[in-house]
Amino acid sequence: MKIRKTGIKKGVQQMYCPNCGTKNEEESLFCMECGTRLKEDSVPEQNLNETAVPIQPAGRTMPDSDMQMRQNNINQNQNLSNNRLENNPGRQKDYRGNYGNPGGPAYQGQPYLGNNGPQNLKKTGYPGMTMKKPVSRLAVIAGIEAVAAVVLFAGAYKIMSNRFSPEKAAMDYWETKADREWSQTYDFCDFPNSDLLTKKMFVEANANNTEPLEYKSVNITDVKQLTGDAVSKLGDLASIFGAESDDYDDYMEDLEDELEDQDLKVYCVEYIEKGADSKSAEYITMTKTGKKKYLFWDEWKVADTESWVSDVTYTIPENAILQLNGEKVDDSAATEQDGWKSITIPYMFTGDYQMQVTEEGMKPYCENTVITSYGSEEERIDLMPTDETLQALGEQAGEDIKFLVESALQGKPFKEVQDVFFSGALEDDYIKNYYENLTNKIKGNGSGKITGLVISNINTALDASPTGTEIDLRGTAQRKETYINYWDEIEEEDNEIYFAASYCKEGNEWKLMNLPVDEYAF
Repeated sequence: MKIRKTGIKKGVQQMYCPNCGTKNEEESLFCMECGTRLKEDSVPEQNLNETAVPIQPAGRTMPDSDMQMRQNNINQNQNLSNNRLENNPGRQKDYRGNYGNPGGPAYQGQPYLGNNGPQNLKKTGYPGMTMKKPVSRLAVIAGIEAVAAVVLFAGAYKIMSNRFSPEKAAMDYWETKADREWSQTYDFCDFPNSDLLTKKMFVEANANNTEPLEYKSVNITDVKQLTGDAVSKLGDLASIFGAESDDYDDYMEDLEDELEDQDLKVYCVEYIEKGADSKSAEYITMTKTGKKKYLFWDEWKVADTESWVSDVTYTIPENAILQLNGEKVDDSAATEQDGWKSITIPYMFTGDYQMQVTEEGMKPYCENTVITSYGSEEERIDLMPTDETLQALGEQAGEDIKFLVESALQGKPFKEVQDVFFSGALEDDYIKNYYENLTNKIKGNGSGKITGLVISNINTALDASPTGTEIDLRGTAQRKETYINYWDEIEEEDNEIYFAASYCKEGNEWKLMNLPVDEYAF
């Protein structure tokens, strides 16, 4: 076996292992890395029971302590060898004094290792000892990266949890509301599903509220953490939870039940306005939407029940169209009666609206209206007819009067003329009776009767303020009649008659509510 010696370092000679190349000190008998014997004849073959004297390298003086330590190691190795020989008498001794495995060739220049032969020496080391495999640099880096990833994930999770917490959402909502950033405020809220509860409607309803709230300080607290006097302020939450009773104890019971709901949280925002000495408070209710933010975090939104009202009803002419801020209101479920229809809007934001009611032949209604927590300031909207409508209706009144008088002169029954009347006016018989009386007067009796009648120069005017469903007209007309008085036929000069005609709109038509002329006009 060839031994490579190194130079002198600090007075100690070194050599390389011929098997694995590991540096070892000159006095080492075996390689400290793989266990290969380094010196072939370091210890001369002798009786195992004799004490070996260590050989001191030339030119070196070894301290007595080191000599004693080396001697102890040699003795220990000899004892180990004797034990192996005694316990395994079948082993064969090689020419160097080493013992091989029974039944096989001896390992040349190697100590006996039992089942831990040279091929397994790096894994197990010497018999009776466990060798640790060195940790690679790659494994160390991988471990560091794994720990860093865990720490980074934990930090990111905490940051995201705070970002999507109900408290953070409540505070952001309040700040955007204080800044009058209504478009952003809307995004923090959860409103009922309604055609009129859109972001556009929300922004426009608050269009006149643009002055920001200036405050010196603000603090948000979970209502569950409030105690003592702070709890007394919770009476302001009655509207939020729909409490209608003035009984505070009952209300507090309802509140406690609400606060136990895991899907609901209530926060109190206390702030001090600039120029004020005392605090103001606002309570914000947060609810879970059932949705997730980035798969892990619950979505929380504000249940702002104070910003909207329900079941707002408007009554308008049955053929009219209602618009709010330019949006047509659905009237498919409206109820109709006597020329009017009532539209109930399920939800509306509180605030200011531009209302418009239009109908063909009528002047449009365009006014600002305010929706409060109590509903609308205007519940019934009437329309005024246009000048063109009034003129046309005056002409119609003249035609209706001529038709009724001529029908009476001809003795037509009422059923042949009743179509010119409003259906609601026919529920009783008073119009029918007036017409039959007029017929009897024109027909006359045995001593006289009207044989000819001409109505001309009809003039009409409004008798009262018109509405979208009713218009009252009064007017005059010229009549010229021919009648028989006993045996003489007499033609009268033009005489002026007076009439009053009331019209009501039914569908798209104007119809008479009364008989414009009666028997006393002739």
